[in-house]
Amino acid sequence: LAAAKEFKKRVAAPSGKDIRKKVGIVVNQAIALMRAGENDRALKTVSAALKRTPDDPDLLMLKGRCLRETKPAQAAFALNAAFRCGQRKPLLFDMWFEALNAQNDFAAAVNVANYAIDGGQDRSIWLPLRARALVQIGIVGQRDGNAKAAVEALLRAGADLSAAVAANRSSA
Repeated sequence: LAAAKEFKKRVAAPSGKDIRKKVGIVVNQAIALMRAGENDRALKTVSAALKRTPDDPDLLMLKGRCLRETKPAQAAFALNAAFRCGQRKPLLFDMWFEALNAQNDFAAAVNVANYAIDGGQDRSIWLPLRARALVQIGIVGQRDGNAKAAVEALLRAGADLSAAVAANRSSA
């Protein structure tokens, strides 16, 4: 009797393949809704799916994608959660970086660029992006009267740009 109950439980439980298929359907549906300009419906679709699988990195990234234009802070939070759950697609880093820039959170944007670089993303893209965030940190530091921090940030930005030029030359 115990073995039969265990078998029944295992048969009823969705397999990893079933979950991936359902997530794929939700992703396709939400993207179609976003293309049709129905971001609110897309977000509701993703949120409903996240109630069933709250740690799914693809769904969390999709939630960030739904929120990025209207609520960048919430988008950055969802994208951070996707990263913590194992998402490493290039699109994640792009959206996360831009969401943080939209909030003027340049220190966090530097961290995202670091994650992208450390994760093997294209250095010729991410070094200039990190430099851009560092320049903004330098501008804020200068404006706040912290000349030393401003100069340090600008020197790091310059080093990143030099490294990006070198990376472009070696890949050409």
